[in-house]
Amino acid sequence: MEQESEWTAVPMLEPGLGQQAPAWAVGLPVPRHSQKPSQKPSQKPGIPFKGPMVDSIGSPGASSSKTDSTSMPGKPPPSVLSRLVCTMAVFAAGAISAGALVWVRFVRLVREQERQLQVLRMERDSLMNGPILGSGPSVGTAYLQELYCKRMQRIPGSQTGVQARCQASCSRSCDAQVQRRAQQLQDLKRRWAYVTMAHALPGKAIDHLWGVVAIASALQRLGSKYPLVLLTNATTFPDGTPVANALRDYNVLVQPIYEVHMPRKQQKGLWFQKWVISFWKLQIWRLTRWEKLIWLDADGIVFRNLDWLFERQGMWAQRDDWWCKLNVSKVCSGVMLIQPDEADFWGLLQHAASMGSMHDGDQQLISSYFSSRKRDVQLLSDLEAGFGQCLGKAPIPFMSKEGPKVPGVWNVPSFVHKSGGWGQLNPYNNVCFLPNISLQQYSVGGTTLNVCQYHPLGASWRGLFCEAVLHMGLRLPEVNAFCNDACWYRGQPRGYRPDGGGLSASDWRLCGKFSTTLNIRRSAASPARSFP
Repeated sequence: MEQESEWTAVPMLEPGLGQQAPAWAVGLPVPRHSQKPSQKPSQKPGIPFKGPMVDSIGSPGASSSKTDSTSMPGKPPPSVLSRLVCTMAVFAAGAISAGALVWVRFVRLVREQERQLQVLRMERDSLMNGPILGSGPSVGTAYLQELYCKRMQRIPGSQTGVQARCQASCSRSCDAQVQRRAQQLQDLKRRWAYVTMAHALPGKAIDHLWGVVAIASALQRLGSKYPLVLLTNATTFPDGTPVANALRDYNVLVQPIYEVHMPRKQQKGLWFQKWVISFWKLQIWRLTRWEKLIWLDADGIVFRNLDWLFERQGMWAQRDDWWCKLNVSKVCSGVMLIQPDEADFWGLLQHAASMGSMHDGDQQLISSYFSSRKRDVQLLSDLEAGFGQCLGKAPIPFMSKEGPKVPGVWNVPSFVHKSGGWGQLNPYNNVCFLPNISLQQYSVGGTTLNVCQYHPLGASWRGLFCEAVLHMGLRLPEVNAFCNDACWYRGQPRGYRPDGGGLSASDWRLCGKFSTTLNIRRSAASPARSFP
């Protein structure tokens, strides 16, 4: 006898005969023992019994939806919200577990660091009472041993016992550390330099290039350790001498200069149109080969060594004290200590485009830009840098033992920007720092003088310039006349002499006709000025 299967399938309801079974219930097996085949369904009186309905192929159908719903086992699937809640709960549990693990590891790390610090503190405290002479010191012990050696060396009278009380390795380590630091500082100083600019227009005077010659000569005479970087478009002097070759002996590195465009709206508001060229100095922020640069305008004189300025931190600049009021808080870009940075170069250009007015030129831009970035430019004192027209106005550092200032001129700045000249007229505000005798002639009635003989730095600038020109071998008529003592001090003689100081007849005509002394015109209380 064939054994009946223990499971049977639950059929779907036919359409129209009741509620259709859900899709999940179709074909689910139902245990046959849950039915009672031996027991016939009860039949009420008067109502014929109807067995299960049979479809056209003889498979049993469903009698009613109520019967199907009670006979289907299982539960409906969870809803989307239930699944989301379950997922979030699992994620939260994982996050909490991971966070707890990280926290435990962090606490262990902090405790280990505290333990190591405590060990170092104990070693330090014990070391303060004497050196550690044990063998095989740890890294921390060796470091503390060095501290002890240095401490002993700083105590007066203890130097004699240092070698006996410190390990030999400690002393050697101290010396090596000092030497290593000195070498690092030396490498850093190799990346320090002065920088200036000389732009020459075709057929025009090369005044700024002549200024560079005097600055290079001054830096060398004053013993500067650092090179001078020259940005220029000039390749030769007017006599054909290559600029780079002529200045090589003065530790000058020649580099090409590039135009830096100033916004047109800013050009219209400038007080002097030549400041459009001065705007080009912004390119020094692109010289990132150098760690520090000292910018020097070419129309000045270095009177004392400026190497000390490299040691200062941050950015420094001359005061814009054109009217000699002292302690003015405006920036002048005649002297600047900067740290080159490409980002600052582009930042300056962007800041220039956003400014409403820039009548003070590049120095107004520089001050505004760094101030907006909380890196204010620090200002040099009037004794460190000042204008030539303000000579004698700076505070005097030379004091007597009793307290008062020592009489005399003891306050010439380290860098003098422009010599000064006829009042405030710009074309004549630098007459003594140029090799041009015609600009130095000053007429008082019938008396003509070389006024730069009376300037405290006129002869100094001339000496620096002429010494360098002679060394470089430059031969130009105006330079020959300027550097000839007889020509510069006494002027053109009444008659030309072939042996007159090595000058040709054409050179002598450049000397001017000078009187011997101002005292010839003693009655000139208010001299009338006439310009050649």
